[in-house]
Amino acid sequence: MSRKKAVTAIAALALAGGATVALSQQMQHQGPMMGMRQQMQQMMSPEAMKSRIEGRIAFLKAELKITEAQTAAWNELAGALRTMAASHEQHMKMMMQSDAKPKTLVERMELMEQHMATRAGDIKSIKAAAQKLFAQLTEEQKKEADQIVMPMMGMGMMMEGPMMQMPMMQMQGPNKGPKAQ
Repeated sequence: MSRKKAVTAIAALALAGGATVALSQQMQHQGPMMGMRQQMQQMMSPEAMKSRIEGRIAFLKAELKITEAQTAAWNELAGALRTMAASHEQHMKMMMQSDAKPKTLVERMELMEQHMATRAGDIKSIKAAAQKLFAQLTEEQKKEADQIVMPMMGMGMMMEGPMMQMPMMQMQGPNKGPKAQ
């Protein structure tokens, strides 16, 4: 190897090493989750969220083969899904703005409680709209809805996953409470 190439290679390695150390120090200063947080912010941007929910709505409508007679009930459900997405977007904005200052345990629990109450209200609205639509669906459409809608709402694993196969999580009886152990 010529002396010029060797010097160039050593200089390149030194620069690369220096950049790695600088990046490492920056990451330590920012914390290991900073990069992930930035990625989440991009994925959860208002534009990305709107695009995602609109894509889901279009997919569901196509997969369920919604007829003209079912369109009014479908539009009500789609509206409830959009409202839920907007409320989630507001919650994410609030979390990003309030994330800069440390919260006490009680303050964090209050935020969780508010979010859960909002989420419960969203689910009630979606359920009411879904009941109206479900009453108009054919048996084939109902089967399709059962297979694709809950997993798309992020509830598939929670409602059918391995945890639900555990004896203590299986529901029985008229009130569908957990089995007594």
